[in-house]
Amino acid sequence: MKTFLISIIVLTGISFGAVDSANAIWSRIKGYFSVPQLYQNDFGKYRSPLLFNDSTVVSNASEWQKRKNEIHSFWLPLLGTQPTYIDSPSYNLTLKTVKSGFTQYEMTIALVPGWSPIRCVLLVPDGTGPFPAVVTTYYEVETLIGSNNATNPKRDFALQFVKRGLASLAVGRQYDQCYYPNSAAAQLQPSYLHAYIAQNALNFLRKRSDIDSARIGIMGHSYGGKWAMMGACLAKGFKAAVWSDPGIVFDERTSGDANWWESWYLGWAPGMPMPMWSVPPPRYGAYKTLVDSMRDLTDLHALMAPTPLLLSGGKIDKLDKWKALNHLKSVNDILGFRNRIAMTTRPEHAPVDSCNAVMADFLLFFLKYDGKADSTSVDAEKKTPERTAMHKENRYQVIDIRGKICAEFRGEVKTGLRNSSLSHGVYFIRKCGDNRNSPRKYLVL
Repeated sequence: MKTFLISIIVLTGISFGAVDSANAIWSRIKGYFSVPQLYQNDFGKYRSPLLFNDSTVVSNASEWQKRKNEIHSFWLPLLGTQPTYIDSPSYNLTLKTVKSGFTQYEMTIALVPGWSPIRCVLLVPDGTGPFPAVVTTYYEVETLIGSNNATNPKRDFALQFVKRGLASLAVGRQYDQCYYPNSAAAQLQPSYLHAYIAQNALNFLRKRSDIDSARIGIMGHSYGGKWAMMGACLAKGFKAAVWSDPGIVFDERTSGDANWWESWYLGWAPGMPMPMWSVPPPRYGAYKTLVDSMRDLTDLHALMAPTPLLLSGGKIDKLDKWKALNHLKSVNDILGFRNRIAMTTRPEHAPVDSCNAVMADFLLFFLKYDGKADSTSVDAEKKTPERTAMHKENRYQVIDIRGKICAEFRGEVKTGLRNSSLSHGVYFIRKCGDNRNSPRKYLVL
């Protein structure tokens, strides 16, 4: 098949700011990595991803690898069967436009076998590459590259990122076009297909000489945020992730916005009705099995550790979503990583300039600067006299059978248990900083 290439030069007059230093960026974003005091050590109703199927608790990095295998073994059969990944997706370049500060490549990429190639747009900054890059996901690429600002303002994420020096691949797909091989006989849940497309988009970027294959992140808003979440958690190789108000956990309580039950996310089943905007919804497919099993998306979040994550929350993902993020933080703690989870908030679902600026800062910091300020990784924790003294004494966490940390104390175990006002039941006691021994089980009468 012949490829016809049209090249156009356009001077748009876009103003590009000076290159940011790692120190300047970190000073702007470091506050978003702190868990608000109200939600510290609050793990909500969610089952801990550190809890094995037999109710023992992960206590070190080696055990976490075994627990990851358990999570995969439970989730993947429910999600379905992905096609084989495409290592080098073919593409047709149809239009190249040289703009002020970057070049825009319009193309179609074969991201799903047997389907027509998917329309994508790649924006690459001027200068000498290879460049760090971001896969951006939404309903269609025109919004991501700024062509729909009149109707979808502040969602031109690919354009915003290239202005900051990050190459951006805009990938679009309508939610009702994500059944493989078709909607009558889907072999995997659409959200799992989203993860598959994200993996192949990553593979496409990795093959380009102008892209740094080791510095590629993923970002999406709303429906695109769910897409980016599944890609970050289930694809392999993304180095940072930003989820903009997708609804990071199951929630049937107040609105249909966190609608993971829909057939185009996790609720596909043969013959099911669609769409289902009712709240609470009927349950079908993988979604029904997961809810009935008291599982939630916190399991999948944990799989991406220690990849840095920014949750840009809005109407759906309010500040209380730190309860869910604390579970991912606990996995990062086990693996020895700090400052890997950040969150911003805004009143409404629609993006705002201030939160968008933090998204770009976050991706620059971890993709361009490797998460380092002053050549020092923000994972490195300086030992202060106060912290050193804390580790010299015995400090324990009390964990219930769901994996929720429900108390902390210092000193002798029996005294700590008596003073913790625990109800009757079985609890696990983990000594903080001890990654060699498994938590001990206690029965409180």
